[in-house]
Amino acid sequence: QKVLSVCKDERERLIIKLMITTALRCNEVVNIQLEDFYEDKGVVMLKVLGKGRDNIKQDIVKIDDRLLEDVKKYIENYNITDYLFVSTSNNNKGGKITTKTIRLIVTDLFKKAGLDMDMLSAHSTRHTSCELALENGLDLREVSEFMRHKNISTTIIYSKELDKRNSMVANTLANVVF
Repeated sequence: QKVLSVCKDERERLIIKLMITTALRCNEVVNIQLEDFYEDKGVVMLKVLGKGRDNIKQDIVKIDDRLLEDVKKYIENYNITDYLFVSTSNNNKGGKITTKTIRLIVTDLFKKAGLDMDMLSAHSTRHTSCELALENGLDLREVSEFMRHKNISTTIIYSKELDKRNSMVANTLANVVF
């Protein structure tokens, strides 16, 4: 919420919402084209160029109805016809946005929201997605599939970090001492 409140426009809000609610990587965001959205049994899906893919969009991400409304509004307001996010810079105006620009937008939003830490990056939105899913009680295997991790051990790392922060033993001992 903090980050959304400092977004200067619809484009920034949609980038952040997409990255957090779908756990998209920067590379996946810049390569979204309108033709990548499709409906399957009443559910809107998005084909994305997953990690390590060679120009073949094989990974599939579900688009929440609320997010879909934001996407439709954005497409209409910005007259999008091909890539979802286009560059507004003089160097590449009208071309697809770059991963560098996505990273700059996200880190700038973190700073504006008072989350100015060296360890925060655009990739942190994936960590947030994973941790929010785990914190809300979703099954580890489901979260691993959602994150599109090739190996569940990657998701387990997030789970262990979350467990350390929420450690009942550490909290209990701190309450006894302080």
